[in-house]
Amino acid sequence: MRNHDNLTDTEIFARAVDLLLKITDEPDEPAHARNLAAWLDASPRHRAALVELDMLWEATGEVLSSVRNARE
Repeated sequence: MRNHDNLTDTEIFARAVDLLLKITDEPDEPAHARNLAAWLDASPRHRAALVELDMLWEATGEVLSSVRNARE
């Protein structure tokens, strides 16, 4: 297993996406939330990736909203 300090930012971001998708797919599975919490506690880089993902998610929503409004 690789140390989280040796992972690329892309690998860390991909893991953040994976963990969040698991929660989205199975919101009633408590193990997913525990896994995300443990992962976030493992490295400040993990928290930074989650913040980046959150900003991307919000920006995507804004773009999609603009596209919908332009079509109306």
